[in-house]
Amino acid sequence: IPEGVMSLKEAVFSGCGSLTTVVFEENSALYTIQDRVFEECRNLQNIEIPNSVTSIGNRAFFNCRNLTTITIPKKVVGIGIEAFSDCVGLKEVIFEEGSKLTSICQSTFKGCQKLKKIIIPSGVKEIDKLAFFMCSNLEEVIFEEDSQLTIINTQAFQGCTSLENISLPNTLTNIGNSAFNSCSSLTKIILSKNIKNIGKGVFNRCTNLTIYCEIESAIDSWNKDWNESNCPVVWNYNE
Repeated sequence: IPEGVMSLKEAVFSGCGSLTTVVFEENSALYTIQDRVFEECRNLQNIEIPNSVTSIGNRAFFNCRNLTTITIPKKVVGIGIEAFSDCVGLKEVIFEEGSKLTSICQSTFKGCQKLKKIIIPSGVKEIDKLAFFMCSNLEEVIFEEDSQLTIINTQAFQGCTSLENISLPNTLTNIGNSAFNSCSSLTKIILSKNIKNIGKGVFNRCTNLTIYCEIESAIDSWNKDWNESNCPVVWNYNE
């Protein structure tokens, strides 16, 4: 793709089933990948997003089943809904150091079945609903130091049956309904005293989980069925 191209318009390569490699010329001026640009490019394997890109649209790489690794440039401030959803071969997502990303949108990595580890940039304040839904091989979620995360939304990590390690930042205040539903490999999670709202059934089917809470008991703003599965709870926890 020529260096002077500044925008890839909506659905421009959508459904190009034989496309395997995308190469951008050196000094690319590209700043946006619009909605559905590479949607259903099922054989796409190689693409290096230029450092100049600031936004990736909805479903931009939806169902790119043979894509195995992607690096998100640090200038990217927004990634759209379902941008990498159903990229079932995606094993590695790298956010460049100094990432300006502020949220992970709805269903962004939904169904990325081979993804094993994700490092969330410190500037991300919200992980929206279904963001990592059914990432069944995701084992570890790491938040960068000085994380600004405040919200993990509904079903964000539901069905992450291999998830073993996640240390929630102290900045977190809200956890949505079923956020960790069916995370059956999770054995420990710490809820800080800063968490003000917890939805219904957050830890349903977390059959091996013990919950450690820094407060003495559930507060009124937590849903009465927040621990619907009756996972063991250690109150007044101080690590």
